[in-house]
Amino acid sequence: MTHWKKLLVSGACAAGMLMLPGAAAAAGNGFVNYAAVLQESPEFAQAQREMVSAQQALQQQFDTRSENMNDRQKQELLAKLQKDLQMRQEAIQRSKVVPALQKIQAAIEAAAKKNGIDFVVQESAWLYGGKDLTQEVIDRLK
Repeated sequence: MTHWKKLLVSGACAAGMLMLPGAAAAAGNGFVNYAAVLQESPEFAQAQREMVSAQQALQQQFDTRSENMNDRQKQELLAKLQKDLQMRQEAIQRSKVVPALQKIQAAIEAAAKKNGIDFVVQESAWLYGGKDLTQEVIDRLK
């Protein structure tokens, strides 16, 4: 019988600690619409524009240089320009995309800390409850 009393007392103490002011506020869940955040990120948008611009420039270069080429020459030129495009895209990835994603991650972490959120997931994976941090993250990016 004393074993059950100890168990009940320890359970009541544990439940009481969960109800302490601040203890409940310290734990929380949140979610972010990552696609919306990416769309509103100035750095990510700039990286996308640079990638599209690089692709268009190389397409124009191919169109101009391949006018009087035979099929084999066109294939060689295409292979060379595709390598160039891949190198440009990798450079943009390193210099623009990665820093933009790191800035987004930092904004999510800051918004979560400010709101007492311990766990943040992508909105599409969230089913119920939690706090939407999307707009606050977007505001922090601007």
